Amino acid sequence: MMQELVPALVNWGVPQADVRFEAFGPATVQLPMPNTGLSSVPGVGRPEVHFRRSGRTLTWEGRDESLLEFGERHGVALEAGCRSGCCGACESRLISGQVSYVTQPDHNILPGHCLPCVARPGSAVTVEA
Repeated sequence: MMQELVPALVNWGVPQADVRFEAFGPATVQLPMPNTGLSSVPGVGRPEVHFRRSGRTLTWEGRDESLLEFGERHGVALEAGCRSGCCGACESRLISGQVSYVTQPDHNILPGHCLPCVARPGSAVTVEA
């Protein structure tokens, strides 16, 4: 029910800041991202994302909410828990490049690491995954 109701509220025009909910267990409710019509990273274009451990290099097209979702869609195995930037289960070493965050993570991220569950590439990136 929550998977349907929460995104529907946002799509119906309820401000995202006014939508409150709790998920018990693994969070499975994802709010829709604002549709900006952009498929690239501003000033960067369509950066390459290299998942080092899996040996996959893919082009970011901007249709995924996060690096985690992007990797999963392309069959890259990434550990994940909450999908909201607070548990740290997906923390991965950021070997090169820069990321930006969809929402500011609550988890304290180690230097040289990132949280793929809420990160998007800010340049070409290499992630240990």
